[in-house]
Amino acid sequence: MTRSVGALLLAAATQICLAQTGTVSKPKAGEWIIEGDVMLRGAPVSTAGVRATGTSLVPGATTDSAGHYQIRGSLPGNYRLTVEKDGTGGARPRSVNVLPGSHHQHVDIELLPEAILSGKVLDAEKRPVANSAVGAWVKSSKNGHVAFLQRGFSSSDDTGSYRIAELGEGHYYLIALAEPLRPRKRQPASENAAEAKPRIGPQRFSFYPNTTSWESSVSFGVGFGEQREGLDLVLGKTPTYCVFATVSPVAGQAASAQSANLVIYVPIGASFVQVAQGSIRQGEELEVCGLPPGAYSAVAKTFDAATKKATAFAKVEFVIVKRDVDLGTLHPIPGATLSGSIAVKDSSRESSLPSGIIVTLDLKSRPIAYGENRTGRVAESGHFSVEGAFVDDYGLIVSGLPDGYYVHQALQQGRDAWRGTVRPDGGDLQVVLGADGPVVSGQATDRKNQPVEDAIVALVPEGQEFGLVQQCDQRGQFRFSSGVRPGSYRIIALSGLLAGEEQNPDAIRAHLVHASTVDLAPRQQAVLAVTVRAAR
Repeated sequence: MTRSVGALLLAAATQICLAQTGTVSKPKAGEWIIEGDVMLRGAPVSTAGVRATGTSLVPGATTDSAGHYQIRGSLPGNYRLTVEKDGTGGARPRSVNVLPGSHHQHVDIELLPEAILSGKVLDAEKRPVANSAVGAWVKSSKNGHVAFLQRGFSSSDDTGSYRIAELGEGHYYLIALAEPLRPRKRQPASENAAEAKPRIGPQRFSFYPNTTSWESSVSFGVGFGEQREGLDLVLGKTPTYCVFATVSPVAGQAASAQSANLVIYVPIGASFVQVAQGSIRQGEELEVCGLPPGAYSAVAKTFDAATKKATAFAKVEFVIVKRDVDLGTLHPIPGATLSGSIAVKDSSRESSLPSGIIVTLDLKSRPIAYGENRTGRVAESGHFSVEGAFVDDYGLIVSGLPDGYYVHQALQQGRDAWRGTVRPDGGDLQVVLGADGPVVSGQATDRKNQPVEDAIVALVPEGQEFGLVQQCDQRGQFRFSSGVRPGSYRIIALSGLLAGEEQNPDAIRAHLVHASTVDLAPRQQAVLAVTVRAAR
């Protein structure tokens, strides 16, 4: 049942100090320490890799023969600990809040047995398909769109068998991909696309058990140590067609010093499936045959022969219906410079424009090119530039914002670049920050008012289905300090989510009916108590 805001507010005196004082290996001045043991079935694990991600980059650690690790840093904040060890399923992440001089001992982490998925990749006649890439995907979100993250990978052998090991818990989608098609010189028999007849060939990819649509596929939850066998995927038969294109040389670039390639992929939400790729000759008529009907994107890139870094880029979207498609000539364009400025809407703040802000162009459903630049640091004047960004559609990320700051508006030539797209060739970008944002902190507790460590807390704007998500620390504490606009929100704390599900809008949305509501005023320092709900 929804509770009132008054019932959620805690007295400031109830806040628990985040610092711990250790008696061994005391931190140096301004330094913090996190240390503990990594175990598997009660036994110490050596040579496990421990990483801490959060406020700043800190060196990771490797466990010693006693399974002990120690990580040191200087900048305070929330750090998320993850552990990797071959032959295991990893561990549930831990979250620790640190202050300068704090020493967090006994932050122990339990490695868990690996989950294994296995089966066969078969063709329409149930014959084995060799050299098929098989991925274990988890559903996520990116720029408000469905996205997938690959957690495991395998390749089918001569019998069509695959085995994906070292998986942690998760809610998985399985996908099998046929060997990528290769661009080749256009064949004389393919010159008249209008008269081309469909050829029958295999599907380029298939979600489990046999569909090219993730919406109609079968996904399943997998726990640590679980083994699922007999998960067969079928690459059935389908009509296929050819795509023709020519990639022109880049003006001002010596062809002898450049190499080029062509990639064709299928967008799936904010992710993609690559179905064709290979090196090409600039200026030569090309063809890629074997593509089923559907929506595609083609990317042509040139590379410096010495550094292998991408130097020019072209992209075109197309649809195959019931005939071959001629894309004409693609003209790769060298990277452009996106320029812009950032200002603060509320200039009454003592520090009107904070330092350390970074602007990042976020890829939208395509692979990154080696050498592609997508970030720029904001100068004291508020101006920034992202040099050498390829001419394409991007999402916008503004990071490094301090407490109370959020993106109020971002416009590019009058277009909404915050909820829409940004293009390096689309003119100057103007970003306006709000500086009156609330800061939301508090504690996630069980029904006995005891703190719940590592619980997931979601703060979702009213009228939306996804928002800010954070993992509680070892004391059940959470803090949303930037990116929060004044307004009405729903807040919920969950335990028992599978790894990665906190970024799956579906997993959060299913529980929002049980969320509490809270109205956040400008500059409010809200301290909330949230009762943790079991996700399953």
